[in-house]
Amino acid sequence: MGDNPLLYKLNSLNFPDDTVSVEHLDIQLWRPSLYNWKPPGKGWKYMIYTVFHFINVFRNNRYAALIIKLKKSNQIVASLLIVPTYFKWKFMSNHDVQFTYVLVNSKHRGEGLGKLLLNRAIRSLTDFKGDVWYVTTKDNLNSQRLAEKCGFTFYRLGKRSKFKTID
Repeated sequence: MGDNPLLYKLNSLNFPDDTVSVEHLDIQLWRPSLYNWKPPGKGWKYMIYTVFHFINVFRNNRYAALIIKLKKSNQIVASLLIVPTYFKWKFMSNHDVQFTYVLVNSKHRGEGLGKLLLNRAIRSLTDFKGDVWYVTTKDNLNSQRLAEKCGFTFYRLGKRSKFKTID
């Protein structure tokens, strides 16, 4: 993520309808359970977030993943994690979440899937009282543009501490 990540904050939870045809897509909101410890298509290292969820390291219960698959092939083409506040992100309040690990398959970039992904993630936050954050790096211009297209505005430059927390 670099030494000084860029912190973006969502302006409003109001978001327009989908701008991409979704008939050929399967859009799933994954939540952790006792029998389902990692998001589809993610490696075992992502189980640590489920552990954080169950032992209350996260300061709220909003941990989830959004997965977009092609219906025809069941191939995952886009995904992101919705991660609640925890000790690593000191700039966030207790009720906040961050969209992180936003990924779109390289063969499907430019199809509007990143925007669809963020749109659906925002819509999934029903009865939400906190702020939504998006963190990226100075060199990831595509990620910055995506955040801005989806209603996020640059908030400030983050600062990493020696303990890898972001203030």
